[in-house]
Amino acid sequence: MLQHERCGRARSDAHSKNRVIKTEIKQRLIPFCIGLSLACSWSNAADKPQAIGPPPAEQQDYDLIKQRFRIHEDLLTWSSYTLCHCADQKEVKAVEKTLNLFWAFAETNGFTKLIEAGGVQTFKANVAAFLENKDPIVRGYGAILLATIGDTAYKANIARLLADRSGPPPSRADSLLCNYDRGRAAVALGLMGAREYAPRLSNLLLSPYVKDRVGAALGLGYMGAKEFAPNIAKLLADHENEVKTSAMEALAELGAAEYAKEISARFKEIGTDIQKPASYALARLNAKEHADEIAALLHDRFAKGFASKALAL
Repeated sequence: MLQHERCGRARSDAHSKNRVIKTEIKQRLIPFCIGLSLACSWSNAADKPQAIGPPPAEQQDYDLIKQRFRIHEDLLTWSSYTLCHCADQKEVKAVEKTLNLFWAFAETNGFTKLIEAGGVQTFKANVAAFLENKDPIVRGYGAILLATIGDTAYKANIARLLADRSGPPPSRADSLLCNYDRGRAAVALGLMGAREYAPRLSNLLLSPYVKDRVGAALGLGYMGAKEFAPNIAKLLADHENEVKTSAMEALAELGAAEYAKEISARFKEIGTDIQKPASYALARLNAKEHADEIAALLHDRFAKGFASKALAL
């Protein structure tokens, strides 16, 4: 799903300038992304309580967030790379101080550093401020980060990003990231289990914007809104692969095995972009009656790896 996080809004007459901007952003933030990956391989020493001890509640919040960052490593990593490659340089610079605090959850003495910077609550409040940023990539990143932190106190702030927006659909060149923040907000609300927003997410399934449909499908899947499974299943015939794969993941999250046959039918489409998520969705739905379609991919040099894993699952 998240492997399709890529930048599509650069104009043909500004490619050189954008390359310079992207290089500068990557030089500053790629180490941050690497730090996030390291969060899943901390030593036992890194998990021991710190010698300096503010109120126990701070330590508990810190440890909980650290655990949630591990669980959602893939989601955070891909969102971080989108931030590196696509966000406006000036807006990233404006939130760089808070981004640098992300390291505090991956370092041995990170808890001490976080306390020195104001503590867990200050960190959360600073991330919430991302939602007011001028750049939609930064706003969307803030929504995802708050969701992985797991503090539902900010869900109303995130929901404001679902606001309706007028205007015609963007050109193909600009469509890949259009409404990025709204799509990420939908995903974030799903991760928070904010079922009260399910009807609004359902409406976004019909949006002309790719990121709206992607975010709405995933959000409904993550929040367990199975009553919307028929609406999500319609996206399996979408003209955008990213939307199709998001629908597959959502249906797998919902345990909607009644759509396994439709997911299996996607194998007729050429390309691992579809076959890989379809294989995993069928595995999660325990749709063994469709194992033959997955097994046929064992003869494909590019597909046999994930096909083997899916069959094993």
